[in-house]
Amino acid sequence: MLRPLTLDYTYHVRHVKDNEWLFGTKINPFNITFDRTTYINWNSEQDFEDHEEKYNTNGFPYEVFPPSIQDFITETNTCLNFPIDFIGVSVLYAISVATGNTHKVEFKNGWYENSVLYLTLVGSPGTNKSHPLSFAIAPLLAQDEINNFEYQELKKVYDIEFSTAKKKKDGSENRIIKPIRKKIIITDFTTEALANIHHGNQKGIGVYADEFAGWFKNFNRYKGGSEMEFWLSCWSGKAINVDRVSAESIYISSSSVSVIGTIQNKVLKELAGEGRSNNGFIDRILFAIPENLKKPYWDDREVSSAVIAAWTKAISNLLTIPLETNNRGVITPEILRFGEDAKKLLKQWQVENTDDANDSDDEIIKGLHSKMEIYILRFSLILEMSKFACNESDIKEISLDSVNGAIKLAKYFYNSTIKVYSIISGTKVRDRVSSKVTELHKTLPDSFTTDQGWHLAQSMGIAKRSYHRYLNIKSLVRRVRRGEYQKTR
Repeated sequence: MLRPLTLDYTYHVRHVKDNEWLFGTKINPFNITFDRTTYINWNSEQDFEDHEEKYNTNGFPYEVFPPSIQDFITETNTCLNFPIDFIGVSVLYAISVATGNTHKVEFKNGWYENSVLYLTLVGSPGTNKSHPLSFAIAPLLAQDEINNFEYQELKKVYDIEFSTAKKKKDGSENRIIKPIRKKIIITDFTTEALANIHHGNQKGIGVYADEFAGWFKNFNRYKGGSEMEFWLSCWSGKAINVDRVSAESIYISSSSVSVIGTIQNKVLKELAGEGRSNNGFIDRILFAIPENLKKPYWDDREVSSAVIAAWTKAISNLLTIPLETNNRGVITPEILRFGEDAKKLLKQWQVENTDDANDSDDEIIKGLHSKMEIYILRFSLILEMSKFACNESDIKEISLDSVNGAIKLAKYFYNSTIKVYSIISGTKVRDRVSSKVTELHKTLPDSFTTDQGWHLAQSMGIAKRSYHRYLNIKSLVRRVRRGEYQKTR
């Protein structure tokens, strides 16, 4: 396997002094056999700060995928200069689309989540956004070509039979069933056309909006009213019901429409226009926005055919899963539940996520934490399906490994979205602090040590994660030396 240009190491850190996990996953420190992950015990707050300052990056955690998919990501990064974030997120999208309505995940009775994702790749012109996406969905587009060929052949037979029956003038032509062109990936469409295509492929479809801004700008292109409600419903997997005067009505009991596209940094502010920031629409979008992204030089190395074949096979394994329906034509997906250890870890994550949400007075932060609780279930499902695609899971339940990966993905997309919101608002969203932290900042002396600040934060009911975030807000404090800080205002 070729090594990637850059590697992101995720650190799960335990504070030995009080045996408290600062972030990451709780594990048995005496039984560590994890690849690409380093577990470190810190004996002091200062040791942790030294580490955090050095490794505070947000690279896409491609290690959440099975090895063959990791190879696909790293080789395309090395040989084709695909940024890890862009090819990794494109892979996530392809698995989401290929899974479709075949499976859903259930956390508790009555709470089901699908595999639908709304994603966008953010970068300046020439930073290789579109190519990774096209490369990742190539197996889906190849299947569309096969489906189209089969449709054309069936259409020839249909045309002959229809013409012959019509000459009889007995109405028998109306009993001949017209073939349906089955599509997976669609680009330019109206919502009615999308519903019609989805009706022909109720397993699930994917929207590929190369220019993501064009997708949401076209919400009002074909009719006066906004189509935003339609897309909010699709994100939730709700039924699609289209009544048409001139044609048969369309009903899909459970929609499955994932969306991906690319957007330039300078266009991001348009996302928040026309009320999209007020109705929760923008909260549903996941962003890939790599750090320090620059146009790369060409490379003579080639991606191995074996790696491409393995990726194609993985997607094919998902596409061949049949869609189940009951005798009324209602879609009945296979329901996956969480294994005991997986559910325990997920609940631990939810406690931390809830504490972080409650510790903030910022509505953006609160909304983002809430949406991550939905997305982490979807990530868990998609990662389990990726294991099945690579013959590593019998998809009987969601595994602990899939939840571990979902937590990493949630962290990545949370940080990316914060960065995007900062660009949109023109202020550092991460630097917005709660009233408690504001009071802490006022109460602290101009110069203080880490332990002094932490003791005061504890007395004010501030969580350790919130305190460490405060120490990293350069507009409020600066690090003078190891373990010592000074307020900047």
